[in-house]
Order: sequence, then structure tokens, then C-alpha cells
Amino acid sequence: MISMEQKIEKILTAVTELQESQTGMRESISELQQITRALRDGQEETEAKVDALGSNIEAIAIDLNAVKKKMATKEDLLFFDRKIGEHDRELDKLNRRSS
Repeated sequence: MISMEQKIEKILTAVTELQESQTGMRESISELQQITRALRDGQEETEAKVDALGSNIEAIAIDLNAVKKKMATKEDLLFFDRKIGEHDRELDKLNRRSS
């Protein structure tokens, strides 16, 4: 049989091991809390950057629409090309008459 002293010693050893394990768990929990805080801070920073990008994209879209409204269309360019060709022919005719 195991003596009372041996039983108490086993119990004390088990308690000590549990306390050490508990201390390790507390340290792990503390580390996990720090990591969670760091991730949360990083997420907030990322969200701020995404919001800023959204604002930039919106401003670019507005600028792009303004440029589109002011820019010549394909039809405009074809019209100008045709008119330039007509004017060149007219100038050529005038030059031939005056020569």
C-alpha cells in the first residue's frame, strides 16, 4: 500500500504540475490577446486605407466622366477628317487656278 505521505506527495506534485500548466496557459492567453489586438489594429488601418482608396476611385471616376464629356467622339474626328480633306482639295484647286 501507498503511505499517506506518498499520497500527499503525489497530490502535491499533481497540483504543482497543474499550476505550471495554468501559468503556461495564462502566458499563451496573454500572447493571443496581444496578437488579437495587433490584428484588430491592422484591420482598422486596412479599413481606413480601403476607405481612402474608395474615395480616390470615386474622384477618378468623376474626373473620367468630365473628360469623356469634353473629348471628341469618333464621329467628330471623322467629320473633321472629311472637312480637312475637302479644304485641302479646295486649296489645291485654288492653287492650280492661280498658277
